Amino acid sequence: MTIPKPGVILVDWMDESGKAAERSPKLLGDWPLIDRFTRRSSRFLLTARHAPQDLELNFDPANPREGSYLFSQDREHGRVERVDDLRSEALQAFCPSALAPFPLQFRVVTTAEPSGNRRIWFVGLNVDS
Repeated sequence: MTIPKPGVILVDWMDESGKAAERSPKLLGDWPLIDRFTRRSSRFLLTARHAPQDLELNFDPANPREGSYLFSQDREHGRVERVDDLRSEALQAFCPSALAPFPLQFRVVTTAEPSGNRRIWFVGLNVDS
C-alpha cells in the first residue's frame, strides 16, 4: 500500500473521564487525508477535509503549548495543550496502528475555547523531516 503524502489526520474525542474513546479507524484508507501542509522551522500547519467539515491544525513539537485548531463549518476553535512524538518508545502504546508506516507521528491534545472540551488529534506525516 502506498503511504499518502503529505499525510493523514484524525480527531478523536475524549470522554468525560478524560480517556480517549476508541474510534480510531484501523484501516489507513478511512483516515482523512491532509490537503495542505506547510512547515516553518518546527511548526506544522495542516488542513484536511472530513465531510462535512474542513479542519485546520497548527502545532509545534518544540513548543508543545503553542498552536491552535479550527473547524470552519461550526467555527469551533481552540488551543494546543500538548504535543507528543509517538515515535518515542515510551509512547508507542498510544500510537494507532494505522500510523505505523508514517515517518512522523504525533498526538496533539487541544482544548476548545470557551467550552473547555478536549480533543485528541492523531497525525501521520510522510514528508521530508
